[in-house]
Amino acid sequence: MSRNRNSILDMMRFYFAIIILFYHSPQPIICFSQQLFIKGYIGVEFFFMCSGLFLIRSLKKYTEKIVTDKLYFLRIVYYKFKKITLYSILVFFLCYIFYIITSKWNLFIAVQQLFLHLPEMLLLSVTGIVGDYTMLWCKPFWYLSVLLILTFFFIYMYSYKKTSLLYMSLVFPLLIYGYLFNKYGTINVWGENVLEIPYGAGILRGCAGMFFGVIINLIIEKINISKFLKNRSHINLIMISEIFILICFTVISVPFNDIFIVFIIASFITLTFYYCNSNTNFYSKASNLLGEISLPIYMIQPFTIPMSLFLVNGKNVVTFYIGFSLVLSFLMYYLYLNLIKKLSNNDM
Repeated sequence: MSRNRNSILDMMRFYFAIIILFYHSPQPIICFSQQLFIKGYIGVEFFFMCSGLFLIRSLKKYTEKIVTDKLYFLRIVYYKFKKITLYSILVFFLCYIFYIITSKWNLFIAVQQLFLHLPEMLLLSVTGIVGDYTMLWCKPFWYLSVLLILTFFFIYMYSYKKTSLLYMSLVFPLLIYGYLFNKYGTINVWGENVLEIPYGAGILRGCAGMFFGVIINLIIEKINISKFLKNRSHINLIMISEIFILICFTVISVPFNDIFIVFIIASFITLTFYYCNSNTNFYSKASNLLGEISLPIYMIQPFTIPMSLFLVNGKNVVTFYIGFSLVLSFLMYYLYLNLIKKLSNNDM
């Protein structure tokens, strides 16, 4: 794990992963006649912004090599997606084995389904290649597919057309979020919500979030927030207020639109770079672990959702789904650590 990780962002990664997990629950979560986590989808914007931010910040040391070596960017993409690809392969085969058992496929159907769904395992579901053959729930995979496509785009633009990328980042998020909200009344749109262009809204949503990450990086590099805020206690107060707002907005129904929440998330991510890491080793290690677990929590849902519905009936399905997802996420994370050691010789 990196020594320079942002502990607050790691904890918020875990929080938003949990919120998305609750949002995708097989049954609605209701408390005092109030359906909870109905805006859990907004957590995806947090991950898109962080992805755009950290991708841009990491590209600084690679730019010269990319310009001189045209294929060097492929190594960067591999390096960035090695973790996601390993998790996607593990989840894919868990789902594949589950459907073989529960659907009682014969050998021919099993082989046929494997080839039909290989594009999904390779994070190509957003292209429409998977089409009507979609076996899995696909909710995490559309996000990862968008991320893969935009990573290629960002690496190219940052290396060769950096100024254009900056201008696009200043304009496109407002245009995209405005279009999605005016057309659908929400930014919670992906493939099945868009009839005219398969997965078109998902691509737009991913673009907006990652472009926002570029804006956040620009603010961090060019603007000294301490000039506007007298001391750290003011930043701390604002961050606590924003955390409270985000928790309220993602857990219960509130009369504010998604675009307002997006700006709150972007502001929160920006402020954490001015007032972030803990001084205690336990806090740092614990937050790092929570941050690492957020990805397998998000990835494991295509397996734990149908598995929970298959094994448990009634009200207990939600409890089983959440507990099973968390336990399996930790197991997947430690399995990933063992697998990544075998690939360490290929690191950049």
